[in-house]
Order: sequence, then structure tokens, then C-alpha cells
Amino acid sequence: MQQVSQFLDVLVGPTCSQSLLKFEYTNIPCLKLLLSKALGLGIIFGSVLLKVPQILNILSLKSTKGISMGSYLIETWAFLIVLAYNLRRNNPFSTYGEGFFITCQNIIILLMMLYYQKASLSSFMLLLASFALSGILFSPLFPAPVLSYLQLSTLFLALGSKCPQIYVNFKNKSTGALSFITLALQFLGTLARIFTTIQEVKDPMILGSFILAGVLNGSLVLQWIIYRRTSKDEKIKKTKAGKLAKKKNQ
Repeated sequence: MQQVSQFLDVLVGPTCSQSLLKFEYTNIPCLKLLLSKALGLGIIFGSVLLKVPQILNILSLKSTKGISMGSYLIETWAFLIVLAYNLRRNNPFSTYGEGFFITCQNIIILLMMLYYQKASLSSFMLLLASFALSGILFSPLFPAPVLSYLQLSTLFLALGSKCPQIYVNFKNKSTGALSFITLALQFLGTLARIFTTIQEVKDPMILGSFILAGVLNGSLVLQWIIYRRTSKDEKIKKTKAGKLAKKKNQ
């Protein structure tokens, strides 16, 4: 019991910890805080494997067809800015920690894109060097006001990171090698992040970026459902047409 108490002290603070241990279900603020912390930790743990289905999908198909490199580049930079902004403002790690793991996985996917597109060695080095330079954002030497403006810019980066992929899907009438599991988890994760931000951070810039990300991620999920159904219908039509052609030839 003492270990549970100590864990809750760290998670929600001594006051809420005692209230929860006494099963005071009428203490709504503490219950909301506990839910927010639990969601935050769940998102972080889930983010460790978030892009793994996408990585496995690429390895299986040996192709990155239908995946927008521009989307992944912009998304990765947006996450780096969000990480630096939250870290330097000393926000709870549970409200932004997934950004670190998603960034690492995004870099792996970007490297895979370059590999399957047979890019030159200099392209690989340039990509890695650009992300290494982002380390300056985490330094106290980088002006905090400028970082705040960069955090605000993530609203536009969110549009820039998702809109190219949404356009590619619309143009191809297909979601290509995109993984539905990854898309769905991203959408659910942004919904949960909206709740945790409202409960713990109360920063309109961060909240706005998550709301916009939720709308865009939801659009990608909807596209996958629509175009997947369209693809199945087309396959059925082609199969029926093939069978009719065979009967006529016979």
C-alpha cells in the first residue's frame, strides 16, 4: 500500500493521492487529473510502437509508394519544436513525452524512404545533419520568445505535414503503403492529448496544435476507410468482369 501511495504522490501530488486512496469519488478534479496522467503515460508507452506497423508495412512491401516524404519531414520538425518548447517550459513529461519516440521512428521511416528510392549517400547525410542541428532548440542560448513563435508555427506545420499526404491519397484514390493501425493510433492519441493538455498544461498554442492534428489525423483515417472500400469494390468488379469474359470466350 505504501508503494501505491508513493506512486500516486509522484503521479498526482500528495493531496490528490490521499483523496484517491480514501476512494473519494466525488473529488472530480483529482479523478480528472488521474485520468489525464494515465492517458498521458498510456500515450507515451504506446508511442514506442506507434510507427512500427508502418515500418513493417514498408519492409513487407519493399516500397514507400503512396507515402509523402514531405509530410514526414515536416511532422518530424514539428515534433522537435514541440519537444524543445515543452522541455524548456518544464511541462510534465506525461503531456509531451511521446514526441521523442515518434521522432525517432519518423527518422527511421525517412531513411527507409531514401533507401527504397535509391537516394545518394549525401542525401542520407544531409537528412541526419538537419535533425542534428535541431539540438540548438533545446539549448538555453536559443531565445525563448523565438521558440514560442516556432511553437505557434506548428499549427501551420501540422497543415503542411498532413495536407500533402491527404492530397496524395486523394489524387491516387488510394492510401498506398500507409498503415491503418498507425493512422488510427495517431488519431486516438491526438484526441487523448487534447484532454491531457486541457487538464494539465492549459497552453492555447499547444492545445490548438493538438486540435488541428486531431482533425487532420481523422481525415487520414476517413480516407483510408473510403479508399479501402473503393479498392475492394473495384477488385470485385474486375473479378466479375473477368469471369464474364471467360464465359463469353467459352
